[in-house]
Amino acid sequence: MASIIRHDSHWKNFSRPPAMLLYHAEPGWEFREVAYADGGSWDHVTTTLHVASHLDPIRQRIGPSRAPFLWVAPSAAVSAPGDHLSGAWEGAGRAQHVLISPRLVAAVAGRDVDPAQITRRRFARTRAPDAQDLIVQHLLASLAAEIRSHNPAGPAFLQTVVTALIQHALAPTVAGTQRVARGGLSPAQLRRVLAVFIPTVLFVLATQFLGLYVASFLLISGFMRLVGKIAWWKSLLTAFVFTAAMFVTFDVAFDVIMPKGPLEAAFGR
Repeated sequence: MASIIRHDSHWKNFSRPPAMLLYHAEPGWEFREVAYADGGSWDHVTTTLHVASHLDPIRQRIGPSRAPFLWVAPSAAVSAPGDHLSGAWEGAGRAQHVLISPRLVAAVAGRDVDPAQITRRRFARTRAPDAQDLIVQHLLASLAAEIRSHNPAGPAFLQTVVTALIQHALAPTVAGTQRVARGGLSPAQLRRVLAVFIPTVLFVLATQFLGLYVASFLLISGFMRLVGKIAWWKSLLTAFVFTAAMFVTFDVAFDVIMPKGPLEAAFGR
C-alpha cells in the first residue's frame, strides 16, 4: 500500500520521536497510533489535513518557551496544510493521528480546498472537551479497531471513516451547509457522522451474535445501498463476493479463528 509520507518524516522535528504502536497507510491517507515519551518538544509545518486525538491527559505548552504548561484532557485537534505547529509536552501518553493528502480532501469536497476553509481545532488545553471531540475520538477508535482486526470489513469501510473525518474538518460552507454555532453540528453534518458511526456500532454488536462474515455482509451491502445509493442487486452481489473471499482467505487458506455465528454452526464450521 502506498504511503503519502515517509514513515518517520512527520516526527523528524520532534526532539523525542514517539514509539509507533499501530500503522496503516492507503493511497491518500495514513493512520498512526503512537506512544509519546515522558517529555519533549516539536516544531514543524503541516503538509496534510491532520486530525489527531489524545487518548491520555498530558501537560502541553503551545508556542514559545515562556508559555506555561497546561493540562490537556483527552480531546481532538485539526490542523491544515501550511500550519506552523510548535510547543512541548510533559508526561507520557498515547495519541491517534490521521494524515490526509490535499488531493484526497479535494476529491471528497468536489473541488480544491483552500487551507483557510478547514475548521482548525486545538486540544482541550484552554477549553473543555465537547461533542466534536467525541465524534473525532469515536471515528479514530473505529479506524484503530478495524486495523487491529486486519481490516475484515475491507478498504471501503476505512475509506468511509476517513471521508467522514474530512467532512467533519471542512468548514460548513465547503461541505455545503450553513454555519452553525461554535461547538455544534448542523443537521446535515450530524447525518453524515451518524451514517458512519451507527452502522459501525451495529457491525460490532452484530459480530458478537451473527459472526464476522454475516455482519460484514450486512455492513457492506447496507453501506453500498443506503450511503452509496447503489442498486440492491449490485450491493448484495458485491457483499456476497467480498464476504466469500474473506471466508476463503481467513477460514480456509490460513485457518484463522474468526468470530462465528449460527450460520457457520449450521454448516459445521
